[in-house]
Amino acid sequence: MTEHDPRDARMDERLRTAGEQWRAGLPAAGRPPVPVAEAGRRRWLVPAAAAAAAVAAITATTLALGNEHGEDPAPPVTSEPTSTPTTTPTEGTPTTPAVPVACAAGDLVPGVPSTGVAAGTVAITVPLTLATDAESCTIGGYAEVAFLDHGSDLGLRATHNPAWPDTPVTVRRGTTVGVTVGWAVHHDCSDVDNDMLRLTLPGGQMVEVDGFGATSCEPGESTSPPWVGALTTDVAAGAATTTSATPPDAACGPGDLVLGSPMTEGAAGTMVTYADLTLADGKDPCTMRGYPEVAFLDHGKDLGLTPGHNKAFDPENVRMAPGTTATVIVGWAVHHYCGDLDNDAVRLTLPGGQVVEMPGFGPTSCDPGEGLPQPWIGAVTRK
Repeated sequence: MTEHDPRDARMDERLRTAGEQWRAGLPAAGRPPVPVAEAGRRRWLVPAAAAAAAVAAITATTLALGNEHGEDPAPPVTSEPTSTPTTTPTEGTPTTPAVPVACAAGDLVPGVPSTGVAAGTVAITVPLTLATDAESCTIGGYAEVAFLDHGSDLGLRATHNPAWPDTPVTVRRGTTVGVTVGWAVHHDCSDVDNDMLRLTLPGGQMVEVDGFGATSCEPGESTSPPWVGALTTDVAAGAATTTSATPPDAACGPGDLVLGSPMTEGAAGTMVTYADLTLADGKDPCTMRGYPEVAFLDHGKDLGLTPGHNKAFDPENVRMAPGTTATVIVGWAVHHYCGDLDNDAVRLTLPGGQVVEMPGFGPTSCDPGEGLPQPWIGAVTRK
């Protein structure tokens, strides 16, 4: 006979109880019919409730029997809703403002230069603003300056003026920076006409503006080098007195001047001719400086004579305006030039390129034993 397992009896008891609970949920005999809709719900509800109770009873019995035999019950299987892991939002990391890049070619636009005069020095300040399509940028240091004479670099080197400290500046909308160039116009004793400045800014951009014009020098003065200041937002620095935003007068060119009636006179065996020049009607004021080139002609043929520069008529700045007269003086040792020639015309090429012709000195003569003195010419001077 098989020994009765007490666990079987307890299992039977629990199953019997579960069955009674299930039957208790069924409709009683003779109960009025339940509407179809409600009956449908109950047919699903009662068996579902009874089935749930049975499952619960079986689960509880299994756990209880396992515990009685010292066995660890298997952990209940639970179904937890799946949730999406939440991410804790991180606080925004403070952003470092972007550092403007260095200004490059095309980032800046030059404005109208201003000119100031102080202590015998002329200073030109060139204002610069940000181009319409450019972003903010930084610039600092000194511009490279080329002083041009009708396209030719004069070879002058500007010194750095410490009055403008070399401090980088940021160019934004509404910001104006400037570069100032100084020129000791009345103390530079070279025979040049600075008609244009070419500035190469830090970063490579080139800017060209009108220059300082012709130079002048008084006796005994020495050459003073030009200078340039560092870029600064203080665009007025260095220009003690702003005289005008109008650039200097251009150099006189072909057609700007009119030759008057030359006058010739003799003194100490030398003939000199004075050629007067005035501004042509309708022409703007212009400047002129230096010695004209001279060709002595014999019925159209250049005699090949090279005149010397008479230092009694040194170069000076001559501004030609309505009512102004300039003079060029040519000397010819008519009675001391021992060549067989007839100088019937003198052709002058003025500073700036205009060519004018005037009557020559005629045939030459020579006394026995005399040498060959050289003809000469003076610089253009004010009359």
